[in-house]
Amino acid sequence: MRNEEQRIKNSSICKRTGTKRAKANEEDSMATEACLAKFINDNFVKLEQFYKPKNQSLNEYRHFGIKTKDGLLLSFEEVFYIFYCSQKTLDIEKLDLKTRIYFDLKNSGFNVLSHAATAKADNISSKDASIILEQKLYKKTKHFNKKSAELLKTIEYASKYDKIEHLQEKEGLLAITGDKDYCLIDVKKIEALSFEINDRLRKNNLRM
Repeated sequence: MRNEEQRIKNSSICKRTGTKRAKANEEDSMATEACLAKFINDNFVKLEQFYKPKNQSLNEYRHFGIKTKDGLLLSFEEVFYIFYCSQKTLDIEKLDLKTRIYFDLKNSGFNVLSHAATAKADNISSKDASIILEQKLYKKTKHFNKKSAELLKTIEYASKYDKIEHLQEKEGLLAITGDKDYCLIDVKKIEALSFEINDRLRKNNLRM
């Protein structure tokens, strides 16, 4: 399996043990993997780290992917989410954390789109292994348009063991993953500290 599929395979949705219940879960997981493989084969062409829709004109794809000179390309998380929406039988709590973050944001009314960090999307190719992608957050709307949508945040990922000093000059959404869960932190730059106390924090609004 390729790296992206292997990440899903390695998540707890697909782990195997020897109990009867685990055997049933194993059969469900294998069935899910088979359905996913067929879904990808029927609808996409694999290009390096991307998936190119065979039908580039589907309206639903405006919520996904990055436009390149190879056409519209999707990440594995995006393909897996489209598959999930057609199935509605997956326990997303058992997905690997990065995929879960993507699913949770999508299910909370946001679009998460990849952008080329070092070049214009129109100039990049799926064969360029040096492509650095950033994930950016947008509000999901009925008539979402990638060109005119307002950018909300750029998403950065870190584990709970990482140092994050490089974010001190940035604003964005920081996704910190732990062993079994994650948290999202809205990072904002403060130009100057204020020593005023918000009235809502004062007990009975009495000034000291």
